[in-house]
Amino acid sequence: MSSIDLTSRRRDFRGDLVGPADPGYDDARRIYNGGIDRRPALIARCADAADVAAAIALAREFDFPLAVRAGGHGVAGHAICEGGVVVDLTRMRRVEVEPDALVVRVEGGARLMDLDAACAPHDLVTPAGVVGTTGVAGLTLGGGLGHLLGPLGFTCDSLLAAEVVTADGSRVRTSQDQDPELLWGLRGAGGNFGVVTRFEFRLHPLETPYAGLLRYGRDGVAHAIKALRAITDDAPEGLSAQLAAGQGPAGVEAQLALCHAGVHAEGAAAARPLLEIPGVTGELRPLPFLEVQALYGEPAWGLRNYWKGYFVRELPDAVVDELVARWLDSPVSGLLFESIHGVGTRLPDDTSAFAARRARFNVTVMARWEDPAADETLIAAARELAALLEPLSLGGGYLNYSVDPEPSARLRLAFGDEKYERLRALKRRFDPENVFRLNQNVSPD
Repeated sequence: MSSIDLTSRRRDFRGDLVGPADPGYDDARRIYNGGIDRRPALIARCADAADVAAAIALAREFDFPLAVRAGGHGVAGHAICEGGVVVDLTRMRRVEVEPDALVVRVEGGARLMDLDAACAPHDLVTPAGVVGTTGVAGLTLGGGLGHLLGPLGFTCDSLLAAEVVTADGSRVRTSQDQDPELLWGLRGAGGNFGVVTRFEFRLHPLETPYAGLLRYGRDGVAHAIKALRAITDDAPEGLSAQLAAGQGPAGVEAQLALCHAGVHAEGAAAARPLLEIPGVTGELRPLPFLEVQALYGEPAWGLRNYWKGYFVRELPDAVVDELVARWLDSPVSGLLFESIHGVGTRLPDDTSAFAARRARFNVTVMARWEDPAADETLIAAARELAALLEPLSLGGGYLNYSVDPEPSARLRLAFGDEKYERLRALKRRFDPENVFRLNQNVSPD
């Protein structure tokens, strides 16, 4: 970037242009996955859509790689690039709630903690993820699983409109009445079509849910997974649940988060089998939604991460038993089971580009570690465990958790031929030169 006169460019840029020699550069390039250490030539911390367009134009002018950072939470590290330009939206975090219209407008750099805090005083929600530092943008564009999946569907199902800066710097708006095909693609196909600078979501009323976190020791992990499957097989629509199992120096613990929107007695009855597993601790009770969103706490940034998983059609006992037994014998730190049922699974497939509406679970092997010398061992172990799930898969994993680049053949398999061709057509319209390629990429070619 030494060939660029940053002084003149800064005069027209409302945000900050941060280069390797500037204070705060190392903080600005830091993302969730500490295993990714890239040094971009420039980080453009944008203040508005005009800044976003200027940053894209700069990257194209010098033929530099272009990355887009919203929350920086994605484990694949697509939010940062080596030797290129980062369109950084972290200054764009405004959230505007219109409670009477049941609409919330969210800037592209907002995190779930911003969204939830703004909506909670009105007893309104939009279904989102389970970790407050997660970026709203990445979550939504990848589909969006969370504590309200059962009653309200995937996050992308509540997306009403979006404002996007495309590869040629154009600013476009999409909604059901204005280029609905682009809205369809934004609902689940990631950042392939441009930088979303503003999202508009439908809001839903929510009374205090029945919720909590239950904990199980080493001997209870497989039992808890099977109980999770059993209660969600015939769950009331208001129920959502997922289980995260971890192991380390302190031992083994599975944490099952449950949230039921509706009559508390119905939620308590549905959850009863979870409380009958020997050794269970924790409690379920009426819990304000902001406390539900904090059940899992905030994961530490800076650890090395490798995640691999699949959307699966079923989860037989034999697979659960083998996966847990081999996990307990491995150096891999975590497993995640996210139940998929309820409203979102009944919507037509063509509602969105999101490809796993008919899955039963999203199961992810999650390796986290500190020592770079362990990279090869941990990644191999995680892949070996995840391979147990592949025969049950719908053809791919959750884009928001994917670390390995998916080849076009795998993406085609995951989306299906019809959806994949629609996505390629959108790509040719909005990004024919594949400027936005640091993602699970749908190539225009």
